Amino acid sequence: MAINVTKEWLYEEYVTKNRKAEDIAQELGCCKQNISYLANTKWGFRKRRRIEVGARIGKLVVVDPYFTKSESGHPVCLCKCDCGNDFKVRRYALTTGNTGSCGCLRPNQAPEHEHINKRFWKALRTNAKTRNIELNITIEYIWQLFEQQGRKCALSGEALTMNVDASLDRIDSTKNYDEGNVQWLHKNVNTMKWDFTTERFVELCRKITEVSHG
Repeated sequence: MAINVTKEWLYEEYVTKNRKAEDIAQELGCCKQNISYLANTKWGFRKRRRIEVGARIGKLVVVDPYFTKSESGHPVCLCKCDCGNDFKVRRYALTTGNTGSCGCLRPNQAPEHEHINKRFWKALRTNAKTRNIELNITIEYIWQLFEQQGRKCALSGEALTMNVDASLDRIDSTKNYDEGNVQWLHKNVNTMKWDFTTERFVELCRKITEVSHG
């Protein structure tokens, strides 16, 4: 049986309005299978979940669907994970099914943080592992350090922007990423410093300055 509907109309009814296939079929006078075929097989729609108090998405149960908003203005839900953790997650990640736990299903997953993105932390951890350097600090610690430094490079005093030009440096490069042995630098400064200790790097910069102005 041919159904005279457009892709746009069916998307609006099936995905945006979240109507059931059988309800749409009844309205059009066709069978449920026809609607399911068009939406799921032919046009590949992804039906979004209803996000309301008590809704379950994987291991997460929604406690407050309108808990707060992210810095970019996206709605954030408060959920309770089956492992016992309270978990804040963007509403979109729940409706699309991209998130189904607080991260306990993947213990090696980069932790959520309001200001430091996952890619930065994952790259830091991967780089440390590749170079056989222990990472004995938390994402919360390095954010607190960033704040303590006034969001400025520890050596040049330049203003830093997290996830853009801020780079985490080991003060003594012969040691691990430990509390008290890390500082935030501008990424260009950190590239120049490389494996030097802070003292040696500053000494070299001073000599370069003296020679260039000599």
